[in-house]
Formats: sequence, C-alpha cells, structure tokens
Amino acid sequence: MLIAKSLMTKMDGNLSAELIGDQLKMKYEWKKGTIITKIPSI
Repeated sequence: MLIAKSLMTKMDGNLSAELIGDQLKMKYEWKKGTIITKIPSI
C-alpha cells in the first residue's frame, strides 16, 4: 500500500505527491488523474 506523505497542487492544476512504498520511496505526478511520472526519490 502506498501512503501519501505530501501532496501539492500546482498552479496549472497538476498534482504532485510523494508516496512511500514498502521499501522504496517513489515520487508520482498526476495530470488530470493519470500518473505521468514515477521517479525513485534518493
């Protein structure tokens, strides 16, 4: 299960959320409800 650690709303309406996975910290970005990026946070 992923847990949202932080959630931001950008001026253009896109969302950026930092999610914590089981053992890996991932960063997701939404655009109109669709995940467009998945970047491992280091």
